[in-house]
Amino acid sequence: MSKKIVDNALPDVWATEDSIFNICMVEIEEFPEYLTKLRDIEGYFPEKFLSPAYKNLNLDSVRIRKNGDLIGIEHHVVITPPLLSRNFGYITTVHAATGRQIQPYIFNTGNIPKFSVDYVNPTLPYKPIWINTKEIEKSIKINNIKYKINNQEVVNVFDVLDLIWMAKFRSDESIEDTILEVIDIYNNLIIDERLLHILRRSLAMWAGKYVKNKEKINKVIEVLKMSAMEANDLREAIRSARIEGELLRAQQKGEKEGLKKGKELGFEKGEKEGLKQGCENTERKFVLKLLKTLTPEEISKEYEITLERIQEIKDEEYLF
Repeated sequence: MSKKIVDNALPDVWATEDSIFNICMVEIEEFPEYLTKLRDIEGYFPEKFLSPAYKNLNLDSVRIRKNGDLIGIEHHVVITPPLLSRNFGYITTVHAATGRQIQPYIFNTGNIPKFSVDYVNPTLPYKPIWINTKEIEKSIKINNIKYKINNQEVVNVFDVLDLIWMAKFRSDESIEDTILEVIDIYNNLIIDERLLHILRRSLAMWAGKYVKNKEKINKVIEVLKMSAMEANDLREAIRSARIEGELLRAQQKGEKEGLKKGKELGFEKGEKEGLKQGCENTERKFVLKLLKTLTPEEISKEYEITLERIQEIKDEEYLF
């Protein structure tokens, strides 16, 4: 695996936030409305309208409005000019494939970016609509939900989405403390069973990344009524999150030794082979994701992965 892949791609692929975002996009129909505040979203854009040249486009985050226009929602934890350029390329590709107007949105669960517009060239700006979780006041949201609990009111889908993303809202408290505060009220929620299941999965993922104290983890396991297998998965997620966190911080600081730090963390637990396998699995998922919008040649050139390795990953996918 090339060093470029490790330094630039793995933190994005491994991000807990990305996984939770995908769950919300796929399993909660109201999530795009929650983010954009648009009330005329009719659902997914039908892929049958795509031309054969664009059949591999991933439209999971594209929605169609009542007037026929599209919206495209991208999620990021770290904002960089290359990421914005990639977003712009995807939006223009979708426009070319569909012939429809498309408004880009960026759901940013990291720090508020210092720049909100990226210039593809001096006369062509890329101006997405930003949704920054750090601009949402956590105390207002949690107090609203506690009020509903005290009055035995049903918690609606938008309240559930607040609870799912509350760890990244603006607050003087730590992410860990926020997660535990949501855990504290979990069993008092009057909520649809399906939404409760999604919230439970999301809280387990947040805890796996940010809750480190053994007693607090045991509390999470108890409140969420996790099975022995789920508890083991949670503890494994905590170990993986240590590696993920170090790699992500290395990327943010521009440190070239990101892989070395990740390996050292793995070795502490005697996980030399586990880390190797994890990197291979992550590379595989990363390549498969890229193949939805790029050719093997483009991936090889941009990310320094051999064509032979890309073909091998494609062949493995077909086998399974």
